[in-house]
Amino acid sequence: MTDEQYYGGPWNKHTAPILVVAMTHDMYTPYPGAVRVTHELGDARLLTVDGCGHPSQNSTCARTARDAYLLSGARPAAGARCAQDTRPFPG
Repeated sequence: MTDEQYYGGPWNKHTAPILVVAMTHDMYTPYPGAVRVTHELGDARLLTVDGCGHPSQNSTCARTARDAYLLSGARPAAGARCAQDTRPFPG
């Protein structure tokens, strides 16, 4: 990425409402980073998925919330949490 393409902030400018979806145990995008970026963005809300893996995988609740956001802009209530439907390594 060149310097012309890089945006270094500030991140608290007015934006359309944003939904951040994060798993509590995601090795690729750690949960503390999602919490931090939610606070840094101008109008963001965090949907926490209690489980392992990557956001909204194996969670009907999270997929439903994500789809509602993408289709209508509706976001879950502040502090909303979803459960994972299945364990990552069943059996």
